Order: sequence, then C-alpha cells, then structure tokens
Amino acid sequence: MNYDYLLSCVAVLTVLNICLRYGSFILPARVIEHPVTRELAKYLPAVVMSLLVLMCMKDLSSDTTHLIAGLAGLATVAGLHIFRRNALLSIVCGTVVYMLMIN
Repeated sequence: MNYDYLLSCVAVLTVLNICLRYGSFILPARVIEHPVTRELAKYLPAVVMSLLVLMCMKDLSSDTTHLIAGLAGLATVAGLHIFRRNALLSIVCGTVVYMLMIN
C-alpha cells in the first residue's frame, strides 16, 4: 500500500481535528452552531480511533501468539473504552496487555 497516501490521510485528519478543537475560540457562534460542525465533532473521534485500529491490526501475522495478543489488546481497548469512556486509559491498558503477551 502507498504510505504517502496513508500519511496524507492522517495529516488531513490531524489538521481537521485541530481546527475543530481550537476553532471554537476563533470562529463566530453561528459557525460553531452549524449542523455540519456538530456532526463532524460527534463522529470524528470514532473515525480516528477506527483508523488507528485498522492500521494496528493490518500487520498482524498468522502467528498464533501475535494474533491472540493483538486481539486481546483490541478487546482490552474496546472493553475499557465502553466501561470507562477514557480513551487514554483504554489505549495505554491495551498497549500494556499486548506488550505483556508478546514478551
């Protein structure tokens, strides 16, 4: 797969995310209250997390150890995010579970 394309997608999503987060301090209220802005703000974090999951899971080999560790890390992230609604906690715990199972 072309990594320049993927890098440009991540760059565009990053810029869009930064603009949405910090735009509320710059833009007038009528732009902030626009329905398109609300929809983007509602779905963008889930889209970014989905892209991160896809990028992490695409390189898993058919080796049983790595596959089980990757799926356990994914289940940890999903379970903690549903339970606690804290993205940082779920990502860190999922990474720790994955690394402990690999090593």
